[in-house]
Amino acid sequence: MMSKLDIRYLSKTYTKKQLTKLTELRLDKSQIDEIDTNVFENITNLTILSLSYNGLTKIVGNSTFKQLTYLSRLRLNNNQLEKIDANVFETCS
Repeated sequence: MMSKLDIRYLSKTYTKKQLTKLTELRLDKSQIDEIDTNVFENITNLTILSLSYNGLTKIVGNSTFKQLTYLSRLRLNNNQLEKIDANVFETCS
């Protein structure tokens, strides 16, 4: 069970070069209830990120999606979001 989104474990399996080539990441129904800031910093080419059907209640901090300048589709449906900081999506396309 993953309650906190922490992609650091991917670094043990995939090289930084492989992660930067990733364009789509689907983490639906992963029981995630928190997203660390800067968690996506090595996955800079993401265009699609799906976090639907998790337990997210808030997205805070201006660096959560900072490196995702190519992000065009973000799915957050069916979470329990109560708070999203105004500047969270500042650098997204």
